[in-house]
Amino acid sequence: MLEINKISAKLTFVNSIIETFQMKNSVFHLDDSAKKGFGMDVGVVDIFSKDSHWYGSVLLKVGVRIEANSPNETVADIENADFDVEMQVRGIFSAADDMPEEEFIKMLHLNGVTCVYSIARAKMEQITAAAFATGKIVLPMINILEFYKEKTAASQ
Repeated sequence: MLEINKISAKLTFVNSIIETFQMKNSVFHLDDSAKKGFGMDVGVVDIFSKDSHWYGSVLLKVGVRIEANSPNETVADIENADFDVEMQVRGIFSAADDMPEEEFIKMLHLNGVTCVYSIARAKMEQITAAAFATGKIVLPMINILEFYKEKTAASQ
């Protein structure tokens, strides 16, 4: 077995909260064949140093829409969606301030976002399992590096 304490991130998870959650639902039974649209945005914010530590937050917003039954409606059509949910999760992290600020920010973008996305996946499953008579929303596994590549390409 690989000794992972030698490669552990020097980033400490402090806490997380769901900052906002909005849901519109008219679906009783959610099955795997339902057409789902997923979206995500992320930001690294509130970087500061205090008591020999860096602190910073990852704000992650995820959204899910389930297409209405009409063939003319799309997953992006919020007004006519059968199900629409948006959730914003904040994860707070720290690191010793002997780490350069740029490295701390890079770690938030990769390790922090990965951590907060995992938390958002779990919360979305738990909450939506209670919203339907049967079924739940499971956010897909994503490659954070590919997310940033796509986000950069979309902004150019």
